[in-house]
Amino acid sequence: MSATVLPLRRPNAPERTSAQKLRQDFSPASLFEQVIHLAPDIIVIVDLRGRFSFVNDRSMELTGFTRDELVGSSVDKVIDPRDVARIRRFYLRQYVRRKERTYLELPIRTKNGKQMWLGVTVVLQHVYRIPAFIAIARDISDKKRAEDALVESEQKYRELFNHAVQGMFQSTPDGKLVSANPALLKLLGYDTLEELAAVDIRDLYVNPVDREILAAMLNEKGYCAGVELQLKQKNGRVITVLEHSRAIRDTSGKVKLYEGILEDITFRKAHEAKLQELFEALQRSERELKELNAQKDKLFSVLSHDLRSPFSSILGFVEILLNEAENVTAEERREFLLYIKEAANSQLALVNRLLEWSRLESNRVKVDIKDTDLSELIARSIIGLMGLARQKGVFVHSTITRKLVVGVDEQLMMQVFTNLISNALKFTPTGGEVRIELTEETGDALKIAVRDTGIGIPKEDLPKLFKIEEKYSRLGLSGEKGTGLGLPMCAEIMQLLNGSITAESEVGVGTSFILTFPKPAKLNAKEVLVVDDDKGVRVLHSRHVKQLLPDATIHQAANGKEALEILERHNPSLVLSDYSMPEMDGQELVARMRGSDQWKNIPVIIITGIDSVGSREKLLAAGANEVLSKPVNFRELSQVLANVLQRAA
Repeated sequence: MSATVLPLRRPNAPERTSAQKLRQDFSPASLFEQVIHLAPDIIVIVDLRGRFSFVNDRSMELTGFTRDELVGSSVDKVIDPRDVARIRRFYLRQYVRRKERTYLELPIRTKNGKQMWLGVTVVLQHVYRIPAFIAIARDISDKKRAEDALVESEQKYRELFNHAVQGMFQSTPDGKLVSANPALLKLLGYDTLEELAAVDIRDLYVNPVDREILAAMLNEKGYCAGVELQLKQKNGRVITVLEHSRAIRDTSGKVKLYEGILEDITFRKAHEAKLQELFEALQRSERELKELNAQKDKLFSVLSHDLRSPFSSILGFVEILLNEAENVTAEERREFLLYIKEAANSQLALVNRLLEWSRLESNRVKVDIKDTDLSELIARSIIGLMGLARQKGVFVHSTITRKLVVGVDEQLMMQVFTNLISNALKFTPTGGEVRIELTEETGDALKIAVRDTGIGIPKEDLPKLFKIEEKYSRLGLSGEKGTGLGLPMCAEIMQLLNGSITAESEVGVGTSFILTFPKPAKLNAKEVLVVDDDKGVRVLHSRHVKQLLPDATIHQAANGKEALEILERHNPSLVLSDYSMPEMDGQELVARMRGSDQWKNIPVIIITGIDSVGSREKLLAAGANEVLSKPVNFRELSQVLANVLQRAA
């Protein structure tokens, strides 16, 4: 085939006149060829063997090849080697299909090696009765670069979306999820986007109203930043997140999508709560320390006189005995020594009481609580004071004729009974009576009164009896001196044993001290689970529980998640858990237990540093049996433990 399909004139044609030339140059064939060469697109004819038969001027302009370099050569000359096989298959397919018009995009190589993208429209036609491919191609390199840039941008966005450590999402205003990245699926505990998309977004909120408030904010402002929300994971666990999102609107201004980021702050909130607990505990300790210092200062100011006064007497008599011995008669010497002995004994009693009180206050007394018959302790106390009672002519007896078993420390309780009976003997005249009796017994507690027919205590002095800083003391009927520390010690001991002491008195009639004892709970706690993320606190609470339940096996867990694993393997009778913990806090642990048929009846005591009525009510509503505030002391824990186990029995 010739280099061009439409020749301008035949070879060796005779010379034409001007009119003939004008008519010839503007003939349809000539005009058509000129139009082809002036066209802005590449126009080529390729024979069935894949060789160029015709190329227009634009083909040479864009590729850099001359007409002689292209015409007669294979299309492989400009086709990328990787596309040769594809183009040949295309030729074959076009030949079989005949006149079907087809569009394809392919890269070519220019003469200088530069790549260029062409959008090619190809049709199989007969040129001078010979079948050939006519192709019209346009340079689409800019379009391809724009498309590649768009694909690259989308790929980068997709990679950023898929590999982001924070959850990203798109959702519709009516609560349907459009997209979610893997981080969001992991955050909410779902395996696939389809699984999460099947859930109504509003059902993910712990408080559904939060979704409505958030949507109203986005519709009005168009964005939100740092909004704290509580969401539910697939397994029911509650997490705290910060949402940063915006509203996407269409051309009419209507909101069509919400898109945003969720930042998981559950762990951070747990630590903040823990810091808050520690801070509040520190504040309470500071207040208690100030109160103790105030009590100490007042006590020392009261005691300073009692501690110093006897020494004046002792030193004075000693001075006389040393310097005036020759002038002192035997009778005076004996009298002076008796004064010294009495003062020394008084000081010794005061020092002993102070030491005992100090040991109680500093928790250095080892408390051994066990079931004890109070009637037996009372009888032993009476026997120990019978000599003093006979000497004073006071009738001491107990009206309790049966066993009264409660959980107390035997030695400390003996100290209480002995102190109360000896006090009663001090202030009861000859012929009077000291009586110990059971005054009340209910299902939860019993009350024992130590009554006397003594001189009584003024009503205005009753509030001072159990306050160590008041150091309330009076001389006995025989001039006996008191330290003022006995009754405060009794109150301390009763509190330590989960009981209480009160006083009733009428001047000239007598005084009654009423001791209230909680009845021993039926402690059926063979196994106890202690949960706290602080190892030291776990050990301390475990030790307290072991003191109260010596036969119980103690299990320990660092958070709610570990606690559930232990619950799967064991069947504890009680769970003692901290509130603020990472991974799973105490409130969620209680909620999970109450939602399980296996664990729903296990008593749970929650210990929290968030000292507010709201948090306490929230924990009780979640299913906690009791809520304690940190720091928890042994006395408080033992009382609550006994109450909870007794109710559960």
